[in-house]
Amino acid sequence: MRNEVEDYLRGEPGASVSIRHLVDALSQSNRIKNAYAKQKESLFGPISRRLKHLMAIARGQNNPALEARYQITTVLRLISRRPSATAKLVNSWDDLKKELSLDMDFAEPSEEVSSQFAALRVTPKFELVQLTSPPPPISPADKKLMGVAQSVAPKKIEYEELGEKGPWAEHLEQKQAERAVEKAEEDARYDELEQQLEEKQKEEEAKKLASSLLRDYTNEEEDMIQSATCGPGWEQEVLQSEGPDTVLRGSMRTLRPGQWLNDEIIHFFLVMLAKRDEELCLADPDRKRSHFFKSFFITKLRNEGHTDPNKDGAYEYRNVKRWSKKVPGKDIFNLDKIIFPINQGRMHWVCAVAFMQEKRIQFYDSMGSSGKEYLDDLFQYIKDEHQDKKKAPLPDEDQWELVTCTSDTPQQGNGFDCGVFTCMFADFLSKNCPLLFSQKHVDQCRKRVALSILLGKAIL
Repeated sequence: MRNEVEDYLRGEPGASVSIRHLVDALSQSNRIKNAYAKQKESLFGPISRRLKHLMAIARGQNNPALEARYQITTVLRLISRRPSATAKLVNSWDDLKKELSLDMDFAEPSEEVSSQFAALRVTPKFELVQLTSPPPPISPADKKLMGVAQSVAPKKIEYEELGEKGPWAEHLEQKQAERAVEKAEEDARYDELEQQLEEKQKEEEAKKLASSLLRDYTNEEEDMIQSATCGPGWEQEVLQSEGPDTVLRGSMRTLRPGQWLNDEIIHFFLVMLAKRDEELCLADPDRKRSHFFKSFFITKLRNEGHTDPNKDGAYEYRNVKRWSKKVPGKDIFNLDKIIFPINQGRMHWVCAVAFMQEKRIQFYDSMGSSGKEYLDDLFQYIKDEHQDKKKAPLPDEDQWELVTCTSDTPQQGNGFDCGVFTCMFADFLSKNCPLLFSQKHVDQCRKRVALSILLGKAIL
């Protein structure tokens, strides 16, 4: 690093240069990066939290050389970006070393290293070359300019002092322009690498979180699931019940891979989610309850399948105005979420969720349809419910947001897993988890639904 600085200052004799100017030049030196990567020694004292984060990301690449180059470049860039780096001027390695020592520890080089570097010099472009011949002679014009430069007090030399069109000024302008271009290219590469590393870290974190949310099952649990979904028995045998709701063995068999889930499985699983939600709220008094309507709610709200073709699909609040009496607290406006499973045309399962405290209704479809018509009707229901139960219009109507199915909603890869995706939408969202599952998790999700039903409560 010392040789780099001295070679650089040799090209600008007598001039005082800003710390930022010198450190930016050092950060572009492959000689420094390669030397540090080779030694892989700790140079640094206290470093910033952001740098520690970047180093942790870089370690995920399993490339020590890349990590070392990335580390030395990042430290130098952090130093150069300080306001004091622009204000302070230096004209020797010793001056710069004092400033760098605030962040870097310097060890004295060994005799072997010293002799090796003594035989080397660096061109203005910082390329390492063997010094086999003496430097070219200095022209009379350059000698004159150098004499002027050396007679000036140790301040930054302005172009006006040497002449705006003088050869030295033009040369310096050209070099500064070249360095600006190189710095911009280096910044772009740096930002691209940082983005790639952060994206990789996010992907790894998502995979770990998905694995923790969709845990493996014990041998005993696997036996329970296998017996209920694939074992022998009468189709009408009741395997689980909760109040008026029951699950028959024939319905449990729809949880085998490649099968359509029937409404009995989906409705009962939502009852299990409601039980889990109640227990979570008992454990945390600050947590608000959620409510899980059955798909019949949307069927009634929109008159789906009505015998009168003019009413089929038409919104009608009075059909469901009493349903809110069954929600926890009998007040939908005090709920955290309302989850609406929807059976589109008795062919495809989707889900809508009203985030009551966030004033948002969002549609989730594993086939990607927007769901706008359902969002409009559900928002109208909320407005009518407020008018009916509170005897006043919804006060913050303009603050509500209707969100159609977004591009990051998990998508199914076939024509029969929509029911599983709908169950998982309700499962993950009801416990405030991101939707990290995908088609490759579906068989594991089917087991999750089956085990929740058999245990009489949705598993965490």
